[in-house]
Amino acid sequence: VFTFLQNGTYLCMLVDVLSPGCVPSLHGLDADISFASCADAEANVATFRRVCCEVFGLNVGDLFEPADLTEWRDPDAVFRCIRRLAERSGRQPLQPELPPRLAGGDIAARSAGSSNASYAADVANASHAAN
Repeated sequence: VFTFLQNGTYLCMLVDVLSPGCVPSLHGLDADISFASCADAEANVATFRRVCCEVFGLNVGDLFEPADLTEWRDPDAVFRCIRRLAERSGRQPLQPELPPRLAGGDIAARSAGSSNASYAADVANASHAAN
């Protein structure tokens, strides 16, 4: 998970699926989507943070700090931001199995009875479209 999130590309793709056209361009896209320069990763994360506030109305307190993602300092903050984005977008967050070291955090809270089929399909379609 970390490799694909770290450069901000998939986060930008996610918000663009939720609000088409909100991300004007992605930085550092090449044949290996898991690689981007530090400058590209910073630009992608900045775009994601800006879109979260401007398009989805998240507060600065809902966002993670760039180093929480790029240096993996606080993965819980990253996942809390994604959950908040899901709430604000009207979509239900996916409920993936978490690695044991993350399962005890507040991101482990599960929503009973939520339907994630449409959300999962949108994210999957965005992933396939990037390839």
